[in-house]
Amino acid sequence: MTKKFDITSTEKLLQRIRQDQSSNKSDFSARTLESVEPLSLVTPIDAPVKAASALRPPMSQEHADVSISAAPEKSQKKTRSRGMLLPFSKNKKITIGIELRRDGICLAMIKASSKVIEHTSVRFVPYDTGPFKDEETLLADLLAAPWFGHFLQKQLGNFCGKIRKPNVWCGIPRESVKMHNVTIPKVPQNEIANAVFWSMQKGESFDKDNTIMDFDLVKEIQEDSLTKLLAIVYLARRREIELLVDIFKKMGFTLTGVSTPSVALQNEIRWNHFTCEDESFSRLVLGENKSFIELYYRNTLVFSRDIKTGISSFIDSLMEWAVSRGIILTEEQCRNLILAEDREVASLAGGYGLFTDGETDIFSLDLPAPVRLIRQIERTFDYYQNNFQIPRCSRIYLSGISFFDTGLAGYLSSEIGIPCLVHAPFATLTRPITISQVDNAGGGYRLAASFDMALSEPDLTRNFLVPRAVREKQKQEARVNKISILSTAVILIACTVIFLWQNTQIEEKQASLQIVNSELKKGLFADETQANTVLMTELGKLKENSSRVTKLAERYLPKAVLGQIALSLPPEIKLLRFDLDDQKITTPSKSDQYGIRRITLQGIVTGNRHNMEFILAKYIRKIIQSSFIDSAIVVEKATDIYMNNEVLSFTVQVKAAVDEIKLSEKKKT
Repeated sequence: MTKKFDITSTEKLLQRIRQDQSSNKSDFSARTLESVEPLSLVTPIDAPVKAASALRPPMSQEHADVSISAAPEKSQKKTRSRGMLLPFSKNKKITIGIELRRDGICLAMIKASSKVIEHTSVRFVPYDTGPFKDEETLLADLLAAPWFGHFLQKQLGNFCGKIRKPNVWCGIPRESVKMHNVTIPKVPQNEIANAVFWSMQKGESFDKDNTIMDFDLVKEIQEDSLTKLLAIVYLARRREIELLVDIFKKMGFTLTGVSTPSVALQNEIRWNHFTCEDESFSRLVLGENKSFIELYYRNTLVFSRDIKTGISSFIDSLMEWAVSRGIILTEEQCRNLILAEDREVASLAGGYGLFTDGETDIFSLDLPAPVRLIRQIERTFDYYQNNFQIPRCSRIYLSGISFFDTGLAGYLSSEIGIPCLVHAPFATLTRPITISQVDNAGGGYRLAASFDMALSEPDLTRNFLVPRAVREKQKQEARVNKISILSTAVILIACTVIFLWQNTQIEEKQASLQIVNSELKKGLFADETQANTVLMTELGKLKENSSRVTKLAERYLPKAVLGQIALSLPPEIKLLRFDLDDQKITTPSKSDQYGIRRITLQGIVTGNRHNMEFILAKYIRKIIQSSFIDSAIVVEKATDIYMNNEVLSFTVQVKAAVDEIKLSEKKKT
């Protein structure tokens, strides 16, 4: 049993780790070289996905120690008992970036949370077979190589260790992707992809079934007095992408995305690792055999092209210049001179016998390669400014290889006339970085592309697995689904509210019904006899009131009849005599319902002789409509002379009746 104050081997190891961490804490450029140990177990590349994932080899102990040194001390204590991949927890986002190069693969791993990188580890592994010669067919040659799948599985498994299901982004060679600039009409958002496709087909036809097309919109431009959209289009061979995805699937990894190194700077901009205040700037990536330049406008990539000048061209130019002066330099000596720091150039050049007058600047020798590079850069700037209606680039960022202390950046700045700065993506990291297997020439900066690839995000980074047109369609479907879900939720809430309200109303009605039932059960009267007595009494009162109303109607019937006759009288008719028989007439059939009064009217009709009978008939029809008049009959009519005018004299007998039913209806109305 271990005593309380004994120091175990684990604690000794942690003390050693903390000492290493404190010694390297403030040194950004401190790098830990790590050899790739052989794996004790490698799963066949054609093994099932689950088996490949389960048998993925763990990280070597040396790599584990390096990762611990890059992590905070607090993480060491929490995960000390596990002893594997301590900086990475399940709650953090872990992304693996891979770049396929002609001389090897670059791997980068970042752990990030809320746009803050907490740990970074990068590694370069050369191919066992040596570099590939043809960069144009690099991806096809790698996919066709029988050893590539096993090599990638071994190195990626050793690099990832026990990390399960990380986000994996693979950057394919730039030569495998064709880039074009097209202009399209300004169309609605849902028609942009179709417009880009047909614009590309018009300029350069391609097979859409065998090609993956992706694009980015740049800006609005004026062309032929019309407002159009400038877009940059990327074309990749579908078969190569599918084969690459299949290789990763057999290895037990699922590719999150496949892109190109051209997304590097855009990823850094999104993560705030790169900022430029200039509206238009460029990035020059200097490679071994050739270079390429990217031009940006407001942090958006607009144009990119290859320049057939690289480090090898610089070396050849320097060797030729030395030969012309009788000095024989090897390729390694020329490389050392070009990539050496300023403080080392003088001693190296003096040893080689290049400078005799105290000159120490290699790039001031007017070598053909640098001059050719500057000429291509200026031509690119002119084309960029004239064709895309964008201001000329005001700044250059040099990338691709370490130029911190060499004179190339200063030489380009003085010759082109704009600032030229070295782009160092690792310099913005606030946490230490683990760099493994660094070759002397690269200085670790060839790993920048894989690091930038690890900064990719599914919704923002260009992805040949999910092109922009597919992403837009998915977003539209997501919006429709969201609206459908919200509509369904609103309907359900409304139905629930209505259901609860109805339940409340039902409960209130049931409570009222219970009250009524309880009152009915108590009884309004003591017995049936009393109830009958009350009902008969009320019925008698109703009959008495009805009789009284009928008498009043009979009493005022003549006045009502006269008023009705007077109101209905047209101006062509004049009444000369009105006789009222006040005797009540009863009929055998309706003696109980009617009290009839007979009224005799005598008068004349004036006006046109042809209309006199019509006026009289109209008048009789009108007074019959009264509720007090039962009937009106013309007893006598004749033509007569009245005041020297021809008139129609008539006698009408009217019967007025008190109708109890009509009176009750009139009372209701």
